[in-house]
Amino acid sequence: MPTRTLHIDVLVIGAGVTGATIAAQFAEQGALVGVVDALSSSRAARAELSLVTPHLHPDHFATTARGVEQFVQRCTQYGVPYQPCEVLHAATTQRGEAQMRTAIAQYASVLRDWIGPTARGAGGSVGFIIRKSALVDASQLVARMLEHPNIILRQSVEVLGLDYRGGVMYALASGYTFTAKWVVLATNAFTGLLSPYLAESVRFATGALWQSYPLRSGVLLPERPVVLDDGAYVFIPSAERRLYIRTWTTHKNGYLADPLQQLSELLKRIDPALLEYTAERRLSVLTFTDDQAPLVGRIESGAPVLYALGLGMFGLAWAPIVAERVVSLAQS
Repeated sequence: MPTRTLHIDVLVIGAGVTGATIAAQFAEQGALVGVVDALSSSRAARAELSLVTPHLHPDHFATTARGVEQFVQRCTQYGVPYQPCEVLHAATTQRGEAQMRTAIAQYASVLRDWIGPTARGAGGSVGFIIRKSALVDASQLVARMLEHPNIILRQSVEVLGLDYRGGVMYALASGYTFTAKWVVLATNAFTGLLSPYLAESVRFATGALWQSYPLRSGVLLPERPVVLDDGAYVFIPSAERRLYIRTWTTHKNGYLADPLQQLSELLKRIDPALLEYTAERRLSVLTFTDDQAPLVGRIESGAPVLYALGLGMFGLAWAPIVAERVVSLAQS
């Protein structure tokens, strides 16, 4: 089968929120950007309510708060509607509660507008109200950013290998050969094929999303989004009385639990009637690091290959921050 050669300035591998934000940042500065993704466009067409909120961690609160502001600015820039909201961040363990209290105390003076009162979460958990967050259809924002005239998007295209020779990066893909000044790895699933080192530097989590049909008035619906146990569970109510619940499961002692099963058990504990309103159940994958900060840098071989991985459960807040860092590395 003949291949087509495309000459671009930057090739971004991965068309999720991270890859799209990085691509848009380069494109807005005049670069010709290619974006490839092994998946089809079907996932971008799904309307899905997502929560953009800071990570209430002492090391990341201020940075991700800035990321939330930048994410909202991008929504405005690309004409994507969003809904400002308050969020209850809660913890069911003493360690989690202590972490949040430390973050609140550390940034109370500089982020006073963000911090609300102490509140109670599910099951008597202790939490804090964060006043500045937003609900948005992140898939719509990704689609709008990838429509930038300086971006060439190719989906259902899998990158099979990278080669650096003569000062030029070559990316060999199914049906295409790309030449670029820079390549950016912004994908979870195929990281190990392109860089075994990076695959060993992140951990994988399998996520489950449950979405309801509109709930009748008698079924309990949270009055605001809830982030429980550092993002392990996220509850998002919509104005149409739909409920979105996310949960993430990581490897423990070599055993990976089924997140969909865990989600079903959670729904039964909250209210068995919720199962009758199931509109969609879906699996997803993300990567995160032990210190919960994204990995951003250049591979050690000296080739012009950058990476942005491990954004974790608060990836929407990290995405604009990571895009800044990647573009800065390419320009340094």
